[in-house]
Amino acid sequence: MGTCRSAMHLAALMLTVFHLPLRIVHLAAAMSDPYTSPQFTAVPSDLIVAGGQTATLQCGVSGEPPPSVAWFREGGGEVTSGGRYTVSSTSGELTVSGVELSDEGSYYCVASNAVGSVRSLSASLQLAVFSTEGLPAVGNDILTQIVSNRQSMVLDCTVPTSLPPASIEWELNQAILDEPDFDSGRMGITLSGKLVISSVDLTTDNGRFYCYASNDVISDSRRYTTGHLLISGGATHPLSLPTEFVTTPTSQSVVTGDSAHFDCFTTGTPVAAISWRKDGSPLTSSDHISFSQAARNLTISSVGSEDAGSYLCVATVPSTGASIESPAASLSVIVPPTMQSSFSSLAANITEEVILSCEVVASDDGSNIQWVWRVNGSEVVTSGNVLYDRTGLISTLKILSVMEDNRGVYQCVASLVVAGGDQRQAAANGRLSVILTPPTITTEPTSDLLVFVGVAVSLPCTASGFPPPAFTWARGDGTPVELQNSEDSSNCGTFHGVFILLFFQASFSL
Repeated sequence: MGTCRSAMHLAALMLTVFHLPLRIVHLAAAMSDPYTSPQFTAVPSDLIVAGGQTATLQCGVSGEPPPSVAWFREGGGEVTSGGRYTVSSTSGELTVSGVELSDEGSYYCVASNAVGSVRSLSASLQLAVFSTEGLPAVGNDILTQIVSNRQSMVLDCTVPTSLPPASIEWELNQAILDEPDFDSGRMGITLSGKLVISSVDLTTDNGRFYCYASNDVISDSRRYTTGHLLISGGATHPLSLPTEFVTTPTSQSVVTGDSAHFDCFTTGTPVAAISWRKDGSPLTSSDHISFSQAARNLTISSVGSEDAGSYLCVATVPSTGASIESPAASLSVIVPPTMQSSFSSLAANITEEVILSCEVVASDDGSNIQWVWRVNGSEVVTSGNVLYDRTGLISTLKILSVMEDNRGVYQCVASLVVAGGDQRQAAANGRLSVILTPPTITTEPTSDLLVFVGVAVSLPCTASGFPPPAFTWARGDGTPVELQNSEDSSNCGTFHGVFILLFFQASFSL
């Protein structure tokens, strides 16, 4: 590009004087380094897989140069391609084919490039379990019961050991009972799998009730577990029987984003209507609150902090208005660690002090949160020069005097063990670059310029340093100048940043 124009062209232009107190501003973190640290675009998540099936753990990465991906199993070393394991060189995914019990464990991936390495959070791989040992053949071990109209019945179901928890279905005379059968509230399935019949109607309830369990992950796993035969007999029960609770809501702790389930079943004639209250106020359905089985079941999906409180159900006999309240159950909402603020990538001079800090938000006060700091995927070892501290929900890593081998990608990880023993984690990472030779400006514009409107201006700047410094420009009042035309070059360790302004305009002056 040209930096001057002919005198013939400029002769027709207005002569204008501008005072341009432009100055060079060097930002220590802004080095002319084209490399960027690895970042995760997809991370592995917990999996439950049926035996013999294929499991795929994700690990998407970005960075410059493009990072490589390596997989590790906690306590078992690196996992490489071979046999039933495949690590994709393009997507970074780890695929395990023909999953078996020996594959269970926690896995994580490490992304690495010239800048450094960063480790993902761990994800568990579990084999689905569905124990059918001891279950009878269909139709065997049936419990026969003589019943009469308007009698209340609670039919038990043997629920096998299962991961994930088994799904329960009931059949009556080989027909599956589902929501239409439960709409009146006369019968329904509790969270524990029992079938509650508030008021027997022998015109429909006479026959064989079978309970079936299945595992949603394992195909063709539906199994008969329990049978009941109801036979008509005995005197008909009175038209009115007192309402009594069979199940009531139970207190529970739930992590944000998970679901909470309550149930409320009664016996008695006439059949009672069920309503719910939260903190003493009526509870209605919403985008994440739903009722099923004539409001016997309450589901709160994607639980948030606002859902914490006291829940109870009210059973009301419609014909009389008489009602009873269940004991209240509390819903505690656990907010797992979420990164609120963290250090960003930065550059430091040799021997300079550096403080890296991470802060999380959580329902815990910080006393139960475990912190880990890593550099290039390995846990940071504290020493006289590297110190670690924590206060409440904040963790700090301090390097008293930065050395060349302190450079790399640093990562803070906050972990909290929640309900059921699950571990929830939050992580943040950033790059620490070490400046071996601080930038020094050796040449800069020192005098005002007298220019024509429309003329091109070139302002040179020379600096030295390692890693190579980058150049930024600002006006005299400190306002940054956004460069659309600039040149950077180097020669024998000296670096040149040339400010080039084409078609100088009066609006640029101060």
